Amino acid sequence: VKAIISSGYSDDSSIAKNKELGFKGVLPKPHSKEELYKTLAKVLSQKNNTKKGTGILTIDDKRSVLDFFSKNFSKWGRTSLTAPNGRSLARLLEENKLPEDISLVFIDLNEYRAYLEHGNLLEKIQEQYKDAAIYFISGNINLAEEEKEHLRTKYGVKGFLTKPIDSAALQKLAEEHTVPTDLPEQEGK
Repeated sequence: VKAIISSGYSDDSSIAKNKELGFKGVLPKPHSKEELYKTLAKVLSQKNNTKKGTGILTIDDKRSVLDFFSKNFSKWGRTSLTAPNGRSLARLLEENKLPEDISLVFIDLNEYRAYLEHGNLLEKIQEQYKDAAIYFISGNINLAEEEKEHLRTKYGVKGFLTKPIDSAALQKLAEEHTVPTDLPEQEGK
């Protein structure tokens, strides 16, 4: 169980005392709704010292796939970023135009292969997002088990998903590897 305390006392000794009592986040009063959500997201990401971000990056050449992923991730309160191909992604990475809190990446297997003559996308992603969970997506995952194992051990690839991907499975991965940017609105309020 994780708890946040909202306190009128914001001096260092009061904050330290609250943390000793087991509160994982201290939010001094007065505070805005946005500050509460940011503190809550930060506390929720403190699982096993693994930083979970809010960002999900998808690389695929099919606009319909990018739209499906983006629509669902946004609906679930995540930041969704897309790139239509490996070259676009490499340019975004080189120009440092992606946010720092990406913790989940989906790469179309064909886009990964197509970019290999220019470099390794997995290495480029790992340089900037070393803790990100990476999944390959494809209409046909035609990789030998040895190649899958190599990608898992060398680059930390978590899995291989066949399109079309069920939105429930996608949501489970989003919840496992990311935290929402904000809390969803309560029904009836």
